[in-house]
Amino acid sequence: MIQRHSHLNLLSSFRDYLRLERGLAINSCDVYCSAAEELSVFIGTKSVDITEVDSILLGRFIEHLSRKRLSPSSISLKLSAIRMFYNFMVDEGLINANPLERLSSPKMRRKLPIVLSIKEVNDILSLEFGDNRQGIRDRAIIEFFYSSGARVSEVVNVKTGDIMEDLQVVSLRGKGGKQRVVPLGKPCLKAVDIYIEKSRPGYKGTNSGDFLFLSSHKKPFTRDSLFKLVKKYVKKAGITKPVSPHTFRHSFATHLLEGGADLRAVQEMLGHADISTTEIYTHIDREYLKEIHTIYHPRARES
Repeated sequence: MIQRHSHLNLLSSFRDYLRLERGLAINSCDVYCSAAEELSVFIGTKSVDITEVDSILLGRFIEHLSRKRLSPSSISLKLSAIRMFYNFMVDEGLINANPLERLSSPKMRRKLPIVLSIKEVNDILSLEFGDNRQGIRDRAIIEFFYSSGARVSEVVNVKTGDIMEDLQVVSLRGKGGKQRVVPLGKPCLKAVDIYIEKSRPGYKGTNSGDFLFLSSHKKPFTRDSLFKLVKKYVKKAGITKPVSPHTFRHSFATHLLEGGADLRAVQEMLGHADISTTEIYTHIDREYLKEIHTIYHPRARES
């Protein structure tokens, strides 16, 4: 039987597998390893080796998670991590089959993300940002979020050299260090160009490096500081729905699809590994169409 210290070695090897072979980001590795560790602790109370876990014991583990009042989405995420953990053990020859293959994840209704309407985006970008150093920078950031559909972590890490103005594109480093090239609209390129020329020099310092967007501390933004910046202008535009930097990513994808963009093209621009992740935005489009139908069709509201 594998002892506790061997479990730790196994989890360490699993982390290496996720990082080096699967190319997952550090944060994702932490989430996956945390779920595997939680299972390891649970089965430790049952005097069962981690390589001998069956679907019955995994069912009890799911019940254990449910008793902790975790949401179906949280449980599903943990099971996804544990499924990969057992796939790893199959690859390593420690077990013959993944016990999760015979176990279905708890059913959950996929939440549709909050999206800004085109009018709401225009309301934000029509604000008076000001011609001072901060206003020029903040306009460029908001334009960049909406034009690129970038994740907040990608905006934090984008460099000045990643902007290829002659090609009107930006190179983004996504999850697992994967790079993709995304077109940028002319209003965004203009705002970024003005920022680099007139505003960014005032934010440069010894710790600023080649990062494109710099804070008043003369170094790259944190995720939290970008969240606060976005909230400031959303509130100023009179929008009351909960909006984060990621909302601009959702809006970017939804507006492209509403305009007739190809799903595969949007998948490429978002950097989604699986097109099923991108398909959530087609559901948003359908929900919007149903809403319009309900409001404007003369017989839609008749009982």
